[in-house]
Amino acid sequence: MIQAEQIFKYFGNEPSRVTAVEDLNLTVEAGAKISIVGRSGSGKTTLLNLLSGLDRPTSGRLVIEGRELSRLNQNEMADYRLRCVGVVFQSFQLIPQRTAAQNVELPLIIRGMPANKRVRIVADALLRVGLEHRASHFPYALSGGEQQRVAIARAIVKRPSLLLADEPTGNLDSQTTTEIMQLIMQIAEESNLTLVLVSHDHELAVKYSERIVTMCDGRMSEVIAK
Repeated sequence: MIQAEQIFKYFGNEPSRVTAVEDLNLTVEAGAKISIVGRSGSGKTTLLNLLSGLDRPTSGRLVIEGRELSRLNQNEMADYRLRCVGVVFQSFQLIPQRTAAQNVELPLIIRGMPANKRVRIVADALLRVGLEHRASHFPYALSGGEQQRVAIARAIVKRPSLLLADEPTGNLDSQTTTEIMQLIMQIAEESNLTLVLVSHDHELAVKYSERIVTMCDGRMSEVIAK
């Protein structure tokens, strides 16, 4: 599913160049559930951006589902992000002026799917996250946990093969954290998604992943198998 070979990512130019990811090598099998952990500034979010196609490596080879991302043109990269990758963010990233259902259907609108098909698929996605009864509510009327459920529905509505979760419980209390992580794991298992969870919480990573990749100063310092 994911094959990263000698990945480097730099920001800026010499002499003030910053190395965000350095000589990273990583293989992730399809359907695997892994966590990337590390302190702030360790490179884990940069790695997530590379996997999502939001950024490109400065050098190295990154292949996801047979696509070498560094070789994709702008349109091909946009298609990769739209069809293959679902992302769940810490801050939910919902559009305040849109209802829960309207937020979930955005990826389908961008894809050009007809409205009559969108309605059914959006309803199914909201049902999977237990929010079918809140479809017409705006984000301000939803709790933090409900907003994250909407964000999860939006990430899975396009039926991606890779789900990236960037600190998905960082703004939630402990009980809601458990509920959201159990939901993410359930969906990943049911749909056989490859899951990459980014977290600074090592205990959370141990509980909800099969492998743990530790990032430190841009380098992958260790891989721990449960």
